[in-house]
Amino acid sequence: MDSPTTPSSGSVKLVSAIPVREGMRDQFLEWNGRVADALLASPGFTSREVIPPQTEDIKEWVFITRFDSIEHLRAWRTSDDRNRLFEEMKPLLDGPFTAGCIARLSGRIFSTTKDFRRRLDDADALFQH
Repeated sequence: MDSPTTPSSGSVKLVSAIPVREGMRDQFLEWNGRVADALLASPGFTSREVIPPQTEDIKEWVFITRFDSIEHLRAWRTSDDRNRLFEEMKPLLDGPFTAGCIARLSGRIFSTTKDFRRRLDDADALFQH
């Protein structure tokens, strides 16, 4: 049986909604390219979907980033590369962004619910930046 502390615990998704300040789209896309390069070098990274705003009144870009384990997601979240990149992003934001983790552990699916946070309380299941 897999446990939350082993790399075989299953894939995880990090879903982020990032509000981009008006007029900063090009700078944001440039920043996003640097994030993509850093993710490619990150252990356990498997894929990333980018969903741009669908209408003019929506500011949030949505990202679905997949890792092969919660440990690799944790490593990315605490990496120097990620922290540097997210400091660079701050001037591009139009308010805080939210990220949540979805994981499949021991055959069950957990999301950013109390159950998930209780089982993975050190996994930063829900982050406000």
